Amino acid sequence: MSDSEHGYYDYLNRISSVVPTGVMLYLVGGAVRDLILNRPLHDYDFVLEGFVRQVAKRVADEFGGKYYVMDEDRDIARVIIQHRKRFIHFDFAKIVGESLEDDLRNRDFTVNAIAVDFRDRQSFIDLVGGIADLREKRLRMCMPDSLRKDPIRALRGLRFSLEYNLTLDDELLREMEAIPVFLANCSMERYRDELFKILNLGKTVSAIRLMERFAMLDFLFPNDSPLTTDDLIDRMRGLEHLLTILTGDFHEDESSNLISGYAVLKLGAFRDALRDYFDEERNYLRARRSLARFALLAGFYKVDPKTDPIAKILKFRSKRICLSAWEIETIAKAVSAAEAFASIFQAHNDGSFIDGEDVTIYRYFRKNAGSGIEGILLFLVQAYQKAAGESDPGEWMTAIDRVVPFIDARFNRYQSVIRPTPLLTGGEIIRLLNLDEGPQVGIAKEKLIEAQITGDIRNRDEAIAFLKSL
Repeated sequence: MSDSEHGYYDYLNRISSVVPTGVMLYLVGGAVRDLILNRPLHDYDFVLEGFVRQVAKRVADEFGGKYYVMDEDRDIARVIIQHRKRFIHFDFAKIVGESLEDDLRNRDFTVNAIAVDFRDRQSFIDLVGGIADLREKRLRMCMPDSLRKDPIRALRGLRFSLEYNLTLDDELLREMEAIPVFLANCSMERYRDELFKILNLGKTVSAIRLMERFAMLDFLFPNDSPLTTDDLIDRMRGLEHLLTILTGDFHEDESSNLISGYAVLKLGAFRDALRDYFDEERNYLRARRSLARFALLAGFYKVDPKTDPIAKILKFRSKRICLSAWEIETIAKAVSAAEAFASIFQAHNDGSFIDGEDVTIYRYFRKNAGSGIEGILLFLVQAYQKAAGESDPGEWMTAIDRVVPFIDARFNRYQSVIRPTPLLTGGEIIRLLNLDEGPQVGIAKEKLIEAQITGDIRNRDEAIAFLKSL
């Protein structure tokens, strides 16, 4: 039995233990599709005739998970549990229509309209030919007006075509070409969630081309610019390549050329740390790697970085698509951090650090708290883009060399360089220097920390002596 099958049966057996015997419950949608394809299951959709919230609450208690109502009107509840470093969703909804058949026929695509009877898991309920479409790698609507009834399905269809390598049938293609005038009929929160599912795939270059073809990017990020997406495509291709070779599993062909090989040689030791960092999902939201992708997409889609304020545009577009305050700040800081690192690189491209290497690193991460690694990644994207177009990789190799001590400090020397524990508190500084509260206290505290980082002071007595000498 595969890991995915083991997880599937374990979850369903535990759910079965808390669902009343008389409740008719069906597993539907993506979980069934992925089960047929023997793919890992992360999200489970259940439909039932009633008692949605009561069943969801019992399941949440069984797994020690989080429970909340997603949609009051449509009676949809979600349970979130954590398995290792991933979050698993169990969604429970009332059957739409008078029967399971009505529910399945009103779904988006045939490959998502297959069900499994919760009580009898030995056979599939396939009323619209979804299994055959999976076999033929074809994406087909359940009903001719499927997209117009719910335009979010257009973006979802692009995701399925990318994720499962499905070909859009002729009828679906015609509907996709006509969908732009209907896009405003869905909430931006739903577009946000679907867009980030696409970004999670890591096929952003293909996704950009598809979304642009069907005018979805112009809807998400309104503009009147005549610019093409050529520069954005180049940047995104570089980002995906770097994420692959620096955060993915090692493959021998990563070192097949000098540019990639040098990056792997110098930064390969941080692969696990970088993978964990970019896979982090904060507060059940979106992973850092997808926020980095969004920063490039929203910051450079039909935007001229030479004339348009990227940070301002990013904030506007992030708010439009309803990201959280933390995400908006992280994305905006990532771009400004990349600019800050580029300035450091230009100021010290001979390999020297005027203020001492560790102090420069400390100042960079202090100013770009929470987005320093993203800033370095976006800086490398620009450097990679330039190196890929030139025959001389010298500047790229220098850029990698400059990046190494920053990443090493962030993951291996965090307490001594990035966030050292102050030897003296602000109150002690005020008493020792007879100061009033104000900016001078902060200045003195920073001087102490930087002297601590360089090793000029190592204990409280040396800190007090240093402070009195200022």
